[in-house]
Amino acid sequence: MKSVCQSWFGAVVLSLNSSAAFTWEYYWTNVHGATNVCKFASDVGADYLLFTSTMMVYGPTEAPKDEDSLVEPVNAYGRSKILAEGIHRLCNRSVLTRGG
Repeated sequence: MKSVCQSWFGAVVLSLNSSAAFTWEYYWTNVHGATNVCKFASDVGADYLLFTSTMMVYGPTEAPKDEDSLVEPVNAYGRSKILAEGIHRLCNRSVLTRGG
């Protein structure tokens, strides 16, 4: 029987100021958050974890994209989400999807 753990982690950081002084918040929220969520999933013995990322990893585009498309983020938010995706891949229990 598979172990299922359901947890919702919604972290929102919105800064209208894109200066470097504020972009650290994206990295802290997304990278630190991904690490904590993966650790929690491991601690409770979850067999899988669904991680929903963002379309911002593709940069500005109107072209159809999927999880296998080339990522080309143009801002700190998109770059921080790519790092979070990498953490989830290392977690060995995450399933990745990008909203759109």
